[in-house]
Amino acid sequence: MGKKLQQEAELFAEYLYEVFSAHNNDQEEEVEQDLATPIQSQERLKAVTLKEIKDQIKILNQKKTPAFYLITPTMLNELPKEGLVHLMYIFSAILRLEY
Repeated sequence: MGKKLQQEAELFAEYLYEVFSAHNNDQEEEVEQDLATPIQSQERLKAVTLKEIKDQIKILNQKKTPAFYLITPTMLNELPKEGLVHLMYIFSAILRLEY
């Protein structure tokens, strides 16, 4: 392999090493500890209902372009009941955990 190709390969390897470095497990432990800590909040937020989710999906702007996750309002409108129930569980857990 030529010297120039060797240098390019080494630069590329360094770049990949920086981009795909090992995951910091310290942060995961911190998040797990936060989730395990009881919430001291005086006021509990109420759980989200299926009707509230359906109502909010209905009022979304159908012409709006999708964001980072590429989920469009049309996709949400076409979710079956089981998908809406899963969203309800996720949103309720977020409120319950306040996280």
